[in-house]
Amino acid sequence: MTRTQLEHGIRAACSLLQTSEVFVVGSQSILASYPNLSGPVSKSHEMDILPIIQSGVPSDYQNQKAAADILNGNIGEGTQFLKTHGFEVEGVIEADLTLPSGWRERTIPVCNENTNGCVGRCLDPYDMATAKLAAGRVKDRTALVNLIQQGIIKPKLLEKRTRNLLAEQLLDGSTIDDLISKLGRWSKLAEKQKAIGTPGRRKPGDSSNPGSLG
Repeated sequence: MTRTQLEHGIRAACSLLQTSEVFVVGSQSILASYPNLSGPVSKSHEMDILPIIQSGVPSDYQNQKAAADILNGNIGEGTQFLKTHGFEVEGVIEADLTLPSGWRERTIPVCNENTNGCVGRCLDPYDMATAKLAAGRVKDRTALVNLIQQGIIKPKLLEKRTRNLLAEQLLDGSTIDDLISKLGRWSKLAEKQKAIGTPGRRKPGDSSNPGSLG
């Protein structure tokens, strides 16, 4: 997915939901900070949208689920939108995400002529990485390992953000320990891939905003 496609997805989602703002919460949210990103993340054809129903705050589960279903049925997997534009928009709900407190305040807005003035509030890279680490699927590992390999995500900073989930009582200590152990394995894999020259290095001269790193 390209930055232009990200903007198109924001525009299409807002049009369908008759709103001016959405959250972009999947790996493609990184394109707000690194618009020229290379590697596996850029090869994905799926972007995840968390609907905003009113006043900039996600609605209750039922309304949010209904809004997500609208996206999935019209511009999601298997739709004509995917066949025409080469990417899909998946509607998600907040209950399925593991995100540190304050993530909304750290989002990076994408708004321009291509979004038709609509705002896609994209996750801070480390909030996105925390969610990927917690989800732990194969595609999450692939994306996160590559971002570590490129130097976009620093393991120590990601560990700090992940440990905040315990202080915020979002996850228990045992789960946090498992995530930190997983991060260690994925970091070693990133180092190994970098050593053997696996493609995925950040493009020279890409000085895009890396987002907050705390």
